[in-house]
Amino acid sequence: MKPIRFYQITAVFMSILFLLAGCQKSAAEQLKEQLELGQNYLLEMNYEEAVVAFSKAIELDPKSIDGYLGIGQAREGQAEAVLADNRERALGYYRQAAEAYEQVLVLSPQNTEIEEHLIAIYKELGDVEKYLEVLNQFKISGDARSPEDIQEYADFIERLTALCEKENFEEILQLMQESSFGELQKFVQETGNPIILDHDGYGIGLYPVRTEYYGDCMVYYGQFSAGKRQGKGIWLGYHEGMNYYATGEWSEDLPNGAFEANIRNSNISKNMVINGKVENGLWDGSAQWTISFPDRTDSYLVSFTKGKWNILRYTESGVAIVAESPEGSSSGSMITHTPEKAEGIEGFEQQ
Repeated sequence: MKPIRFYQITAVFMSILFLLAGCQKSAAEQLKEQLELGQNYLLEMNYEEAVVAFSKAIELDPKSIDGYLGIGQAREGQAEAVLADNRERALGYYRQAAEAYEQVLVLSPQNTEIEEHLIAIYKELGDVEKYLEVLNQFKISGDARSPEDIQEYADFIERLTALCEKENFEEILQLMQESSFGELQKFVQETGNPIILDHDGYGIGLYPVRTEYYGDCMVYYGQFSAGKRQGKGIWLGYHEGMNYYATGEWSEDLPNGAFEANIRNSNISKNMVINGKVENGLWDGSAQWTISFPDRTDSYLVSFTKGKWNILRYTESGVAIVAESPEGSSSGSMITHTPEKAEGIEGFEQQ
């Protein structure tokens, strides 16, 4: 037998190395494979295996945005699957989803693909500050607020929610006079969308509106269904000495049903209480208007047709009379200088 030369051994060894190299996949190919595998598992709603695949992708590339995005989607899917039966477990999955989505923001701060996911998750978790942070990053049309401002807004909303739960109107209206509410109103207006924090069909919402007397943001507290105001609710507003709160029935995100509206003008010491039926935000049918002054209280029965005054008569000077003086009252007839204006719950007069 001929002896095997050293160069022959080296040649064989090198051939084996080349063969092995040919069989190995590059890191980029492995990453692509794991991401595709994770996506397939997501489509199959096999969320745990999806997390495994996306985690391997992140091991291959710690800066894989698609990897973190996939984990967030998988954990969110797990949360939604168990939410009805095991809320605590679902909240745990939501927290894991939020952590993954937040990592996406670290790698890609303006990644709008996850903004709605984070908004929905932080609403479900009841994390007001985080919810506002996402709005501040993605939804605000003006200047972004500082972390201190966001914390102040979150604290205010939590205090307001606690008072609304007790229906303590005096303290609610006093709280709304704080400067924090004025700044929060501007923030809500600049988001262009309501800030809604509801859970188990109940919660609070801050809505951008256009009102003549109560600023550009009003507050709802009450029942919700699929993100819409539905059921019993309180509607609140404040701006420069004008307080407003109305209680009644809502449907399809609008005031619909019996309502009582309370209007207070601290500038002239005048209060008004209106009781009647509302249709799509507008007074419709008969309504009792009670107006209180420091020295007297006047009560009138008026009526509307879809928000428009039903006029009893016009005076010779063209003033519209909408109610006659109550029997035994020394006050004059109730008049309106704007008979064509649609009257309703504040913020809904133009519906």
